[in-house]
Amino acid sequence: MVCILNCLNDGIFAKSTIKPLSSIFGLDNEISRVKAYLTNGEWFLISGLRRTGKTTLVRSVAATLKEYSVFYLNSWKILPEHARLEQFIDIMGQQLQDAAKSFWGRVKITDMKVWGISIKFDEKKKIFDQLLDQLTQEKKLIWIIDEVQDFFKDGRLFRYLGALHDQYAPQLTVVLLGSVVGLRKVLKLSASHPLYGRISEEILLMPFDQMTSRLFLKKGFEQCNMEIEEEIINEATLQLGGFAGWLSHFGRLCVIENKALHLNSLQNFKKLLQRLEMEAQSQIINEIGRMLYDKRKQNVYL
Repeated sequence: MVCILNCLNDGIFAKSTIKPLSSIFGLDNEISRVKAYLTNGEWFLISGLRRTGKTTLVRSVAATLKEYSVFYLNSWKILPEHARLEQFIDIMGQQLQDAAKSFWGRVKITDMKVWGISIKFDEKKKIFDQLLDQLTQEKKLIWIIDEVQDFFKDGRLFRYLGALHDQYAPQLTVVLLGSVVGLRKVLKLSASHPLYGRISEEILLMPFDQMTSRLFLKKGFEQCNMEIEEEIINEATLQLGGFAGWLSHFGRLCVIENKALHLNSLQNFKKLLQRLEMEAQSQIINEIGRMLYDKRKQNVYL
């Protein structure tokens, strides 16, 4: 059981988006690039469809840089109508406040929990800027903003980030993640965009090809000391495609049910794959609904 727990906590099939770099499969070049950009204070983009491993890639690399303080915001948890600069300040401000308390126990700032109730936005922003100024004097910071496309309607966030870049880079590094193919193109980083000249590079993650997907599953099952028939691996890669997130989820379920529930027949594995496929379909439908939220020309987006 110890081996199972280790492989599911730290291996390729681990659920966490922060993994040992040795458990990030097939992205060696991307790992090197992310590490180089972060350590040199570059602001950059990571784009690609959901479940291709963007979040795991950047969070795992950032976690190895012990001299940095890392802050993470997942915009997917924010309702589309609330994806505005005010919400960004609220969420990131709480993280900055928590970090300030850990760095300086003597720092006393208005409790962030009352934000949005008794403190005006301009006052919140002033507190936010004070916290950021204090923290950047002590340590380099990395901000990871996931699903940044949800903020497209409120361009103030990008103007604010542009101002922060000019004031704090390279002491502050910002990584923007987006579930679109070619985030740079969608952002239209022309000379008029607030982040023009401030975003240096874009890393585009694509789904694995079938051969790499098969190797991904084989390596994961090998870490868990589990043998699985070639037919199941082939069928899983055909049904789930080359999306690392779905492949990892499938492998994890196989290990848990095979070891804990003694699932060992070909038929049972196929039932498990069908169940996961239905789960994937449900999530995709929800994602499409989120994408179409408040859109006038829905056919265009479809």
